[in-house]
Amino acid sequence: GTCVNVGCVPSKILIQAAKIAHETTQSAFPSIKMESFVLDRSKLSTQIHNRVDELRFAKYENILEDNPLIGLINGKAKFINSKELQVELNSGGTQKIVADKILIATGSRPNIPDIKGLEDTPYWTSTEALFAESTPENLIVVGKRSLNGSTVYTLEKFADDDSTTLDCQTTSTLNQKGTPLVDGASQSGTTLIVDGFTS
Repeated sequence: GTCVNVGCVPSKILIQAAKIAHETTQSAFPSIKMESFVLDRSKLSTQIHNRVDELRFAKYENILEDNPLIGLINGKAKFINSKELQVELNSGGTQKIVADKILIATGSRPNIPDIKGLEDTPYWTSTEALFAESTPENLIVVGKRSLNGSTVYTLEKFADDDSTTLDCQTTSTLNQKGTPLVDGASQSGTTLIVDGFTS
């Protein structure tokens, strides 16, 4: 599902890491000098992937394997009719499944809007931003989803690293400035996050 794979779990790890990183540069006591941090996004990305894998197994795969009332079939399914599925099994061959009611619960995926010039502009989806191994110098965010908001928060906090300066703008800010979205993203070093989730 979305939460453990590309939503709540990876975003909360990023938020916690960003909070800790930010706190290393802040102090309520002027008498205490806080040193800057060094961020290794590659290691953080690996940590996120590992935790997602652990929780996916513990909360989903392990439960399915241990429940005698649930049969787990790995493969790619397609509808033959309203009550039949044909599954191309990962192990080879096919299997037909018949049921009165079939529930589709595949989670969500990034939705790329139809924006003129976007296809020629490098961009991240929110999923790619969660698992990115680098912090961009500049950032433009399309969409007001909560996941995009948390991603912006973490990247801004990570920009406290002495090696990074992040100029983050949302589409509303760009519109107020009269800056065309894709033109703004074409600036050197600018990363564009384009995302709204669709089922």
